Amino acid sequence: MSHFNKKQFAEDLARGQDNEKRIAEIIKKKYPYARTIIRDGYFKAWDIKVENPDTTVEVKQDDRAKETGNLIFETEMEGKPSGITTTKAEWWVQTVADKDYWFSVEELREFLAKYPIVKRKMKGGLTGRCHLVPINHIEAYLQSRQT
Repeated sequence: MSHFNKKQFAEDLARGQDNEKRIAEIIKKKYPYARTIIRDGYFKAWDIKVENPDTTVEVKQDDRAKETGNLIFETEMEGKPSGITTTKAEWWVQTVADKDYWFSVEELREFLAKYPIVKRKMKGGLTGRCHLVPINHIEAYLQSRQT
């Protein structure tokens, strides 16, 4: 049985919401006429809806990736599909420290298919499954897209 840490969850949620606001501001700078809508509370489909251009964005933050060298892409939490498995967003932004990695969800799912899904104890004491991907693999992949 997992031990759920409510205080840790609340802190992580607040940090995540701050990051969503920061990403929304980046989108507004690139598309000055864009209107962004950030969902309050729990909403599985996406984190940010953008109008003009019309798209949706899922925003994730991995606080430990800088120290571990790996990014976690959650696929399941406490036995229920989640994360990259359930998002309805068109875009995925994964934040590590002060760096944002941007993917289309479709291409991210294709990329992650090369990496096994592993069971892990997640932050907050919950049990989950995820793709564990070295950051340097992500950076090499994104670099190869630009050439």
